[in-house]
Amino acid sequence: MKRLYRNYIKKIVLLGGIIILLAGCNLPSTNPEPQAGEMSLIMTAAAETASAQLTEVSVSGLVQELTNQAATPYVLVTATPQSSSVLATATIITEYTTATAVPCYKVKFVKDVTIPDGTEMEASEAFTKTWQLQNVGSCTWQSNTQLVFMSGNAMNSLISTNIGQTVAPGQVADISIELNAPDSEGTFTGNYQLRSPDGIRFGLGNNADVSFWVKIEVINVNYEMDASHPLDFDYNICAAKWTSGSGKVSCSSSSVNYNSGSARKSSSPKLEGGYLDDEGTIIVSPSSGSSGMIMGQYPEIEIESGDHFKAMIGCMNDRDDCDVLFKLQYLDTSDTLHTLDSWSETYDGSFSHVDVDLSTLDGKKIRLILKVENNGDSKEDEVFWLSAEIDR
Repeated sequence: MKRLYRNYIKKIVLLGGIIILLAGCNLPSTNPEPQAGEMSLIMTAAAETASAQLTEVSVSGLVQELTNQAATPYVLVTATPQSSSVLATATIITEYTTATAVPCYKVKFVKDVTIPDGTEMEASEAFTKTWQLQNVGSCTWQSNTQLVFMSGNAMNSLISTNIGQTVAPGQVADISIELNAPDSEGTFTGNYQLRSPDGIRFGLGNNADVSFWVKIEVINVNYEMDASHPLDFDYNICAAKWTSGSGKVSCSSSSVNYNSGSARKSSSPKLEGGYLDDEGTIIVSPSSGSSGMIMGQYPEIEIESGDHFKAMIGCMNDRDDCDVLFKLQYLDTSDTLHTLDSWSETYDGSFSHVDVDLSTLDGKKIRLILKVENNGDSKEDEVFWLSAEIDR
């Protein structure tokens, strides 16, 4: 910029000299020497002309420079000529962006912990759906914040249930719900949001109004208890629908699986304390995670008066960190889930004998469920249902 003005000054000086020479050449020959007053007028005119041209050149130069830089955002340009007789200033106002306020309640979907979209389920199959969600709002989710069914198929779920944990802004949480697949074939979707204690529903998206969902494919497979052993559960292990927190589980797992869950049958189990048995035994492991579990849903049985469910339960040998909750449940003809009893088991060198009187269900058709839940961690949770049967 300084070089530009130096070039302008040189041009002005040269222009002034030319004007003086031309003025001198145009004076009458009778008066070759201009008078002092005339010379003053000539110099004043030259100076005014030079000043006007300087201003014109300076401003046009600045305009061209600003035009060249207009494509660059956030430019502040100020030009001040060296001469005190000329002042040209140009300013482009800087643009500012306004930060978007973070809403109080908002959800970000992280992943499906269990039952990804399109998971195949059998008619009336019980399962646990778990979403991993992040709190991307500015307010904490309290433990009495609720998971709320919004639309689609409720899959026999409660309309609302507490999430049971506190989730601060930025934190990630696993949110679960117990469901049952519909009893007909097809694709089914259930949509859910969260609801704050003060009644504000919220979910995904820019406006926190988009639901997250569970989506399953129901296939119709008929399982039946063996006619020669209709009340023997270990004998009919593969007549049951086995699922864990990670999805479907084979009824004949080759080995224990503490991550996805496993189920298998053994006729020579080694129980805790080193006791080796020779009776039919169902050996299972729940899936990992805070809501890890495994369950076997058996075909429908009609209960008679005096029926008792009997079994022996406990941890397998050398599973020092084993810590689980056994549950005996059933589904009635309306697919309502009931819990008959539950038992906690740890690796303490002993096991428990189970005897549940089913007489109150006389005449009812039910589907019994053998379920094992981990207590926060599935490490070494390998357990057994030994000689599980209905004693009639």
